[in-house]
Amino acid sequence: MADGFDLLNASIAGPALIKQWGIDHASLGPYSARVWPASSLGAVLRLFGRPVRPAPCHYCSLFFIGVTTLACAWATDLQQLLWLRFLSGLGLGGVLPNVIA
Repeated sequence: MADGFDLLNASIAGPALIKQWGIDHASLGPYSARVWPASSLGAVLRLFGRPVRPAPCHYCSLFFIGVTTLACAWATDLQQLLWLRFLSGLGLGGVLPNVIA
């Protein structure tokens, strides 16, 4: 669900960001794609730090995704938004190994 929401909010917010910030369509490419490398990195880091009880790590990752995704609403420029999307992807990478297992 978190992965689907992450994709959905990027596609819905894109046209509004273009209009509000006066940026072109090409500059939103990294905005949409920033989460995937971070998600991969988060999954690798999660594998190295595998806890004995995965539930707390899972809940912390979900909380982290929620906080960073909510913080995207207050981003003032594209650079801030890209970094927040990257952090959201790290949290998403922490959730996916638990969900898959």
